[in-house]
Amino acid sequence: MIIFMDIDGVLRDIVAAGCEHYGLDEWPKGIYNPAVAVDYPNFFKALPDSVWLDAAPYNHANKLLNICCMHYVTVICSSSPPDVTIPWVEKTFPWFDGEYVFTENKALLAGKDRLLIDDYTNNCDQWAAAGGLYLLWPSIGNSLVGNGFTALEEMLC
Repeated sequence: MIIFMDIDGVLRDIVAAGCEHYGLDEWPKGIYNPAVAVDYPNFFKALPDSVWLDAAPYNHANKLLNICCMHYVTVICSSSPPDVTIPWVEKTFPWFDGEYVFTENKALLAGKDRLLIDDYTNNCDQWAAAGGLYLLWPSIGNSLVGNGFTALEEMLC
């Protein structure tokens, strides 16, 4: 099995970093927010590189990536810009020596024995439609709660 690991919303807490940058107390929930005069897609696109590079990892990030790397080939699979993702991964997980794939269409990589771990429902739905396995990771951007490790253990066993 090959695991394709999303970064933002799974390993990197870009939402908290973005909210701090814009002076928001909470995530704008994908609705136009007059306080920052951006809508959901531009919330991320308007962030300066420094916010991406300095964003904190989630508390579970090291454990999650480590578990996956110990058992399977693990590929960082992200739609975030490489110039703010690769340095962040190198700084946060200096032991990670896997591959990177950057694409807006993750489903192109789906297939038998390929698992996507992602927090974005559309990515997971498209991945499954293309014949891959997925784990929708709980995050602020979806309706799941919990830490996802129980489901991961069931999938990997």
